[in-house]
Amino acid sequence: MTVLFSIDEYEARAKRVREQMATRELDVLIIDQSEFLAYITGFLISENMY
Repeated sequence: MTVLFSIDEYEARAKRVREQMATRELDVLIIDQSEFLAYITGFLISENMY
């Protein structure tokens, strides 16, 4: 598996997302664009449906 960034970078990104969610009083984050999913998790997905 190819990792796009270090674990430390992942934790920093996740922390920033959680902080922004708390500021906005959000309990759930739904990510429906692969670019945002890749930014937060480092995982790239195929957008093909078949």
